[in-house]
Amino acid sequence: MLQSEIVYTHNSECPKIKLEKAFFPYSKSKSKIFEIWNFANSLWSDHLPKKEHLEHWYEIIDSTWEKDLHLNLKKLVSCVADFLNVTRLAERIRQSESSTLDWLNKLIGFVLSEEQDLLKDFAIIPNQHGEFKKREQLWTDTNIPEELKDALKILQEDWRDKLKHNQITSCNLSIAKSINDIVEHTNKIIKQNQHPSLKEAVLELISCFSSNHKSSDDRLLKFAKDFYNLVPDKKILTEWTPNI
Repeated sequence: MLQSEIVYTHNSECPKIKLEKAFFPYSKSKSKIFEIWNFANSLWSDHLPKKEHLEHWYEIIDSTWEKDLHLNLKKLVSCVADFLNVTRLAERIRQSESSTLDWLNKLIGFVLSEEQDLLKDFAIIPNQHGEFKKREQLWTDTNIPEELKDALKILQEDWRDKLKHNQITSCNLSIAKSINDIVEHTNKIIKQNQHPSLKEAVLELISCFSSNHKSSDDRLLKFAKDFYNLVPDKKILTEWTPNI
């Protein structure tokens, strides 16, 4: 039976496959197998049975078979984690990175509703570089301006590595970081006055302004341009605090 081509797929290039090559979505709740199939179909359309045949196979395939043919949520999440980042996953499912992030957002939401501990065990939540991380490794970004992340990166601290990608909205995290957090942290490094790239970072911050700034606020930036080459041009931040 395992060697028999008796599993029909929706893939026109592999319309029928051997039973041993097939992945059969499985969950304790039969209604959930269709959602697992929807996610898995983006990855393995050539290994999945036709959607209309799912319930039939659900009744037949069980633990008594000599080979484990079930594709449960844990296996699906583990396979997604193996791609390591959004770019590689996008290549696999043949979607743009934006569409891939939408796909991941839905998958993460489904995992949270069914087996949320899988997000502790497997890294599938992308950070702001698109690299997959475990849930406890990430912070929520509450509208931190990109310019402040750039300034802190000059000081060899890359918060984008720890901040959850903004397109992932289905997952709440225990820690959130705001503009006040990044400014306080950056100012602490500046006050220590020891970092070799300190001047570059400070000049980056001098170029930052609020949307309602006055022309008189430009004086420090103009003064800096008189003394230093490569002072950044004025940047208007989406969020603002006078502590910058």
